[in-house]
Amino acid sequence: MTLEEKVRVPSSIYYVVEVRNLFKRFEDEIVLRDISFFVRDKEKVVLFGHNGSGKTTLIRCLLGFENFDGEINLFGQNINENTSFKHQIGYVPQVHPMMPYDVGDFVKFAVIAKRSNIKDFENICNSFNLKFASVAKKKINDLSGGMRQKIFLSLALLNNPKILFLDEPFSNLDIQSQLRLSDILKNLNCTQIISTHRIEDVYFADRVIYLQSGSIEADLPREEFIKSFSFVLKKKWDGSQR
Repeated sequence: MTLEEKVRVPSSIYYVVEVRNLFKRFEDEIVLRDISFFVRDKEKVVLFGHNGSGKTTLIRCLLGFENFDGEINLFGQNINENTSFKHQIGYVPQVHPMMPYDVGDFVKFAVIAKRSNIKDFENICNSFNLKFASVAKKKINDLSGGMRQKIFLSLALLNNPKILFLDEPFSNLDIQSQLRLSDILKNLNCTQIISTHRIEDVYFADRVIYLQSGSIEADLPREEFIKSFSFVLKKKWDGSQR
């Protein structure tokens, strides 16, 4: 059975994301090994695995931030040959870049680049209980991790992106903001690829890709993954309680 048959997608016209035989090396170390998967339009895919399993590197490859061997297509276009789709993507990294700018200046520049407006950005911030005016004059580097996360999430959600790449998006958020983000993601009408090591994030995915040591250990619909890998979830849960 081919990989296309396994994911039940009859033709590449239905693929929003196509990854074929992806390898990533850092010097002599292979950190991603023969990764292949396909993502349908509006599908919610969780990249699940422990720290160091290759989740962040995979997302960076999908965005064209890393050199790699293999093939990646977004919207049917090879990312090494065409970048015209970049404006259709929202992205939040696991580690925010440190920048010596005022929050207000940085956000205004980002909003202009996205051809959006400050009012829409403020509305998204409000949904995370963050008043933009209260942080606009502060330096980005002086914000708490949670506040920076809310700023970058709000920017990523501007203009209703067609694909959303989120790398450990719940990190640094308080419980209330985690719940709010979960609600937002559940109701978003776009393709989502979300990396996480948190057990609870698996449950709102349509599909789970389980990464281990740079390889795909499993690629299954959510319910099949939970049933087949319950021992993995239990082990991670038990470990988190110690």
